[in-house]
Amino acid sequence: MLLVRSAVATGEYASSSEVIRDALRDWTHERSLRQQGVAELRAVWQEPLNDKTPGVTVDAVLAGLERKYQAMAEAGEFDCVMIDAARGLCPSREFPQPAF
Repeated sequence: MLLVRSAVATGEYASSSEVIRDALRDWTHERSLRQQGVAELRAVWQEPLNDKTPGVTVDAVLAGLERKYQAMAEAGEFDCVMIDAARGLCPSREFPQPAF
């Protein structure tokens, strides 16, 4: 209530009820924006769930990554790629072994 009285005392508002009405308008607007944001988020979330196109297999992703990093290694961008280290092909570099 102190904020309401202060807003009236400084002349920013003519009465306490004017302060309350303005605060309610702001609150209603913010609430509407929040609800709109939630609705948009739900729609974005639903898009991939409704998508019936086949996904990419894990093997395809890993094969693509292996090709990419092997090409980078062959181009001299790495002296050894992690996949080679995991296979023991890079004795000069130590990489943690995955725990499968």
